[in-house]
Amino acid sequence: DTWTSKTKQIRIKLNMLDISEFKERDKVSLGETLKVQMNDNKIYEFSLSGYKATDSINYTYESCSATYNCPILEKTVTASNGKKILFFKVNSNVTNNDFVTMLKRYGKIEYVTDGKRYIENVKLKVTKYRGNYAYLEVSDLIENAERVKIIFTVRTNQFFYTLKG
Repeated sequence: DTWTSKTKQIRIKLNMLDISEFKERDKVSLGETLKVQMNDNKIYEFSLSGYKATDSINYTYESCSATYNCPILEKTVTASNGKKILFFKVNSNVTNNDFVTMLKRYGKIEYVTDGKRYIENVKLKVTKYRGNYAYLEVSDLIENAERVKIIFTVRTNQFFYTLKG
């Protein structure tokens, strides 16, 4: 019976790894290339251009019917009340779908307006479209921001992509 048997004391020495502090790995600005190493050692290499915060924007998408007719259509997406569409072009070594998935999972938007710092989770406004773009919905405070960054946090590593400032 384990309840009545003698207990035995065992000493264990643990080598703890401190993961409470982030390490800044890289910083780049609009148009430059950032390399983000993922947990599986895959490297996402990308550059962003054409940054814009707007109330609405047109995008193209493909709509396939049962007869495999797939015309390319155009649609306008409009920001919700108190929001803006943050739009930029992506040039990457991975598919746009993989990039947008990584952006949503590991990215945050940081901006400074009137000296106050704000951080938001990435919220995709459009998910099905053609082309190498990203369409995010953010607070309308970003329109007058002095600085705008995307921060990618992969475990304890942080990568910074400055869009403005």
